[in-house]
Amino acid sequence: MLTSLISYIFGLQCWPFAIPLQWFLSRYAWFSAVYIFCVGIFPWIHKAFYGIRFSIDNLWKHMAVWFVLHYPYIIVFFFNDDVHEGDDLAGNLFAISAYLFPPGWVPSFAMGIGAYFLFSHYRPHEHPEAWKWGVLTDALSVIFCLFFLLHGFEMRHLEVTKMVEQKESG
Repeated sequence: MLTSLISYIFGLQCWPFAIPLQWFLSRYAWFSAVYIFCVGIFPWIHKAFYGIRFSIDNLWKHMAVWFVLHYPYIIVFFFNDDVHEGDDLAGNLFAISAYLFPPGWVPSFAMGIGAYFLFSHYRPHEHPEAWKWGVLTDALSVIFCLFFLLHGFEMRHLEVTKMVEQKESG
């Protein structure tokens, strides 16, 4: 319990070396630890975007780089069950340590900073047809939500099918 308290107080809960020393994982302490890390790296990422803020082409190039860095991380999570199909413990340990790892959140954080500079450049809220972008983002949100729900239902269906097959064979 003492090691857990030390981990929570110093914002270490999100780092893989601290996971075995903790009594339980606190979502609030984890978020705070990742947030502290992001605040710590903010000046360098902001400086990179700030230096190119007047060059829309360079802003988009930087966003593309962060996008490319972000999505392999997401894809690895998405297919974690398929990769560690036979070993639940290995899959769970990988998922928890990778998800908690702060550097994995850097591309997402950087894209948020880049989005600010793009928003400042285009000022979409000042255009009369800004509502179209709202409809587009809402539609994309619904599509992504449906995609993840369907993936979850598929995984649940596969688990139920495995349980039925095991009962029938055993």
